Amino acid sequence: AEMLSVMPENTIFITILRDPTPMFESHFTYGNLNNHYNIYDSHPLQTFLNDTSRYYYRANDTDHAKGHAKDPMLYDLGVENQQKEDRSFVHHKIQEFDKQFGLVMITEYFKESLILLKELLCWQLDDIVHFVVNARNKDSKETITTDMEKKIRAWNGGDSELYNHFNKTLWKKI
Repeated sequence: AEMLSVMPENTIFITILRDPTPMFESHFTYGNLNNHYNIYDSHPLQTFLNDTSRYYYRANDTDHAKGHAKDPMLYDLGVENQQKEDRSFVHHKIQEFDKQFGLVMITEYFKESLILLKELLCWQLDDIVHFVVNARNKDSKETITTDMEKKIRAWNGGDSELYNHFNKTLWKKI
């Protein structure tokens, strides 16, 4: 609503989403959430996932790290921490986002997303030339087991629903 108050009526809003599993691993590792939650063992992400309630719910509600420790993509789109617990509310917000965004790009299908962006904005091919920067070294990424992936997707159920919805939407557009 704030953006619409200062932007022209024909403004096209765009965002990008990422698969919740690598997204959460990246957030947890790069954001040093282990320090925030005082987890100093050799596998802090696994420790966090094994007892999320112990670590997450004892954090201060106004704490920025808390917003990024559960459903960080919803948080970045303006969904408050307490709202993320309400599945009906999350579903409703996803439907709202579907109407608000002209395109929701998907990181794992970045090139396909760029082609859709090019078409949506009437750009030329030269307008979507890009370089990969700021990518983490593979050695800095924690290996995610099948069990960890299930726990991440369950813990980030709202982000999983968000991603699944817009991944399907992207492929319909393609």
